Amino acid sequence: MRAVLAAVVSLVLFASPGRADDVTMKDGKVHKDLTLVKENAKTLEFMTLDGKRITLSKDAIAKHEKKETARDVYGVRKKELPPKDAAALFELAKFAKESGMTREARQDFEAVLRLDPNHAGAREGLGQKLLDGKWLSEADAKKVEAERAEGEAKAQGLKKVKDGWVTPVELARMEKGLIKVGPEWVTKEQKKKIDDDKLEYFQGEWVTAADKQKMEGGQRLHEGKWLPVDELNTIHRDLAKPWILRTPTIELLTNARLESGQRYLAILEDAYKGLVELFGAEHPDLYDVRGRLVIVAGRDLDAYQKLGGTFGSPDRVAFHSSKFGAFFAPGFATREGKNKEVRRGAGMTFHHSDEFDGVFLAAALSYAYLDRRVPYLETDEKVVEALAGYIAGMKDGKWFPAREYYYRTIDGRDVIHEKGSKILDRVSYEKEPTLGQAGLFLHYLRTRNPTAFVSWWRRYGLGTPNKSVPEAVSSKGPVAVLVHECLAKDGKVDPDALDADFAAFRDEFRKTHRP
Repeated sequence: MRAVLAAVVSLVLFASPGRADDVTMKDGKVHKDLTLVKENAKTLEFMTLDGKRITLSKDAIAKHEKKETARDVYGVRKKELPPKDAAALFELAKFAKESGMTREARQDFEAVLRLDPNHAGAREGLGQKLLDGKWLSEADAKKVEAERAEGEAKAQGLKKVKDGWVTPVELARMEKGLIKVGPEWVTKEQKKKIDDDKLEYFQGEWVTAADKQKMEGGQRLHEGKWLPVDELNTIHRDLAKPWILRTPTIELLTNARLESGQRYLAILEDAYKGLVELFGAEHPDLYDVRGRLVIVAGRDLDAYQKLGGTFGSPDRVAFHSSKFGAFFAPGFATREGKNKEVRRGAGMTFHHSDEFDGVFLAAALSYAYLDRRVPYLETDEKVVEALAGYIAGMKDGKWFPAREYYYRTIDGRDVIHEKGSKILDRVSYEKEPTLGQAGLFLHYLRTRNPTAFVSWWRRYGLGTPNKSVPEAVSSKGPVAVLVHECLAKDGKVDPDALDADFAAFRDEFRKTHRP
């Protein structure tokens, strides 16, 4: 009987308010805000802040500190609360939540709402979310957001599969039985050969370890023979016999030296990533007969002019943006087999300078990419050119125009700046400054409304760009709809407000951008 009484007295003493412990174990683990409830010769039993019990061996304890618990502090503050003071009660609720006392926190948040039903902090503390001016429970908010996400996914052409949403491109590959291996999708037979022969993906090709070693040693296979790169640079100087360099998504034909071609390819890959991020998918016919996007790069102006004469006249069919160094010829074809031609389209450019090459290459790639999503002659010229200016300024997923592009088009001494409300009105951008300013304006639109911006481009890539916009807007063309969707307030875009906001944005960009 005495033993039982002693145990009860011990429990009452140890569990009394005002006592709390921090216990550091010899293995470095720290237990905080413990209340001691029982002790015997070898162990200590504690209650944690959330009401759980843990037993610790005395031999394993390195340090035992006694202090006031958060629960004790909560109790004192609760008693001192002014009556019907929603602000003070809200601060106590936050303290309880941050201290792990979830039951007390919920009770206090609910008490705040009884005093102030519109208290946003208390509703957020209870997990509620404000959607369309209404506070919804966490579960209801998730349901509404899921329904919206599904609607947006469908609007962007995504397809539902067992594991979530995929692009039509990915779904088509799955339905064909293709398998992702490394950076490419391959057939089962191709995968078997890759596995059996232990092939590696290197510079756009699946090669053996021995072939990879030769390539790393400065050789390339040409007409069945391994030749030094220097010798092949001479052979491929003829644009009729160009280097053909590949990534999983791009095929580059160039008469430049191999090292220049590889630099071009890296620029194109970076631009392609920007296009995929914006449109949400690789070009849809990558694994069909048209295959990779084709870019032709002449090493000089003479080669470029010959290309222009070969692939079409300087009109919309050959795309007259060649006036600034890059154009697109949708009729470009390559031969597949003995008698079959496949019209693949092609973006073309020429070597201008090491830095400005990237602008022309990215612009050309934009034309070629968009053609695979929307038939080229059905696109709007303003849209195509603005996209080219935007992608030409992309670097590592951000709009970060390189030095020469920036100073020629945005911050140069001779650059004439357009008003935001007029900047996309040109029929075509025939000079480099207008190209860069169009890119900057798209960067501005995306900064102001990233969700609407991306949604518009993804719908444009599906051939369905317009949402419900006033006829007065849609009649002005796709770029007017883009601006409206990104900037409209109360159904309208105020051109004066747009001009002022864009001018301030451009000035700030010029102050902070360091190319």
